Amino acid sequence: MIRFRVDPQQPDPEALSTAVEVLGQGGIVAYPTESVYGLGACGTNESACRRIFEAKGRDSGKPLPLLIPDPTWLSAWCETNPTALKIARVYWPGGLTMVLKAKAHVPRHVLSDQGKVGLRVPSHPTAAALVRLLNAPLTATSANRSGQPGIEDGEQVFRELGERVDLLLDGGVTSGRTPSTVLDVSENLPRVLRAGPLALEDLMSVLEHEDARREEAPCLP
Repeated sequence: MIRFRVDPQQPDPEALSTAVEVLGQGGIVAYPTESVYGLGACGTNESACRRIFEAKGRDSGKPLPLLIPDPTWLSAWCETNPTALKIARVYWPGGLTMVLKAKAHVPRHVLSDQGKVGLRVPSHPTAAALVRLLNAPLTATSANRSGQPGIEDGEQVFRELGERVDLLLDGGVTSGRTPSTVLDVSENLPRVLRAGPLALEDLMSVLEHEDARREEAPCLP
């Protein structure tokens, strides 16, 4: 495993560039996120994503969530709706993964059996810089063996995953916050698939307030 010790708030450009080279060659990169360490492969590379399942011992029937560089990718990859777009405007970047029906060009290996994909725009400086430089979706599953707690310390990632990972961006200890809320927004009524830092009540309140502000806005000639 290649190991770069980085400042998580200002990651070294050379370390990021090397990580992107590894990802482009089908490699796996561990990186810090807002909560725990993530395990990244280029989401469009099927063999690299298969390596993620093997590294974690993860059930291949559980699709991998993806990080995207910015909210514009939501419409490029998914069949969006007004609710999803409103939520994205308020909560991205941040701790919210949205699940939507994928468009036809999205690779099958990142889809659920229902043809849906989970996407998130990260707010963590290292994760955000990595996915922007890659300019492709990056897998965002936690860097741990399946069924085990998420790992908050780069040193522990190094010890436990070892040769299963090609490169580690070691940013020390992460915040250990709750992983992202996973919200299915493919239907009119959003549905929480995994509880996280954002409650459904808060999300719905934001939607109601946005609708109210739109109704109160003056009509322009």
